[in-house]
Amino acid sequence: MGISRSFYRSTMALLAFVFAVVGLLFFIIPDGVTGFFNSLSAPLGMAPAPLPGRSLFVVLAAAYMYLVTLLAARAARRPEDKTSPALLAQAKIASAALSIALFAAKSPHFILLANGIVDGALGLLVIVLSRFRER
Repeated sequence: MGISRSFYRSTMALLAFVFAVVGLLFFIIPDGVTGFFNSLSAPLGMAPAPLPGRSLFVVLAAAYMYLVTLLAARAARRPEDKTSPALLAQAKIASAALSIALFAAKSPHFILLANGIVDGALGLLVIVLSRFRER
């Protein structure tokens, strides 16, 4: 028994919506996003991450979220497409791996740990959805 096309399409559409909202937040209020995670850092005994301000990294983060939004939306519209979910999963797992590596190597900020966990889970979710969806 596989994952129904309807569930697959709905989940991919939901992911596209969430990615679009998060991308807009990264672009419109980057300090607010980081500030939110910094507010969770102190109770966990972690140092706050530096605020990004309006830098090239904000533009790159928003562009990345735009791309993963398009990949999820395309996967939702075309469940038979194997390329879009494969690229989406790779993007999310690469983001997770880099976040965890940076967290472990030199920047033990909660925002990096949270991103590593969330993007890793999203990458695995996309793999499971695309592997077990009904054809």
